[in-house]
Amino acid sequence: MNQNKRIRYVFLVSVCICVMSFIVFKNNYAFVVLKSESIPFQAFTKTIQVVRKNTVFELPKKHLFDAEQAVLFKGWSFDNHAISENRIRVNKDMTVYAVCKKVTYDEVVEYVEIPFKTIYIDPNKIDMMHPVSGENGIMEIRTRIIYHDDVIVKTEKPRKFVKESPIDEIKHINLQNSRQQ
Repeated sequence: MNQNKRIRYVFLVSVCICVMSFIVFKNNYAFVVLKSESIPFQAFTKTIQVVRKNTVFELPKKHLFDAEQAVLFKGWSFDNHAISENRIRVNKDMTVYAVCKKVTYDEVVEYVEIPFKTIYIDPNKIDMMHPVSGENGIMEIRTRIIYHDDVIVKTEKPRKFVKESPIDEIKHINLQNSRQQ
């Protein structure tokens, strides 16, 4: 009986310590969430910072994203108001949004035919010094996305690179491919 009371007492004390430490933490600290939902090159970014309450938090001056997105980053906004300085006073949990320039994009599809020489070695020949050669082409489909806003034109980034091989690959034949110069 005495053992059960001791176990209950230890459990109750540990729960009380956890609850009290959580209350002390929530009274002294707040979460600042830096969010961006509409960056052109990324779908979603979220960073959480833990800051003491009633202090001034220094927001990142440039951006949280890749180097090429620095041009598109304008600043931060809180409660639909732009923050002129890169500082914000933290009194409670808050979410700060990244503001980017509005960007449109165009997709450019180009088909490029690159010739190459396909050399077939005939397996039925005893003398392997006389290969049968043929001329073929390979088709590359490139989709380029060009991002631009009012002022700048972003560099082109290839999104998709598909290489379609010729259909004349026959089983049990050794292929040696060499592109023409």
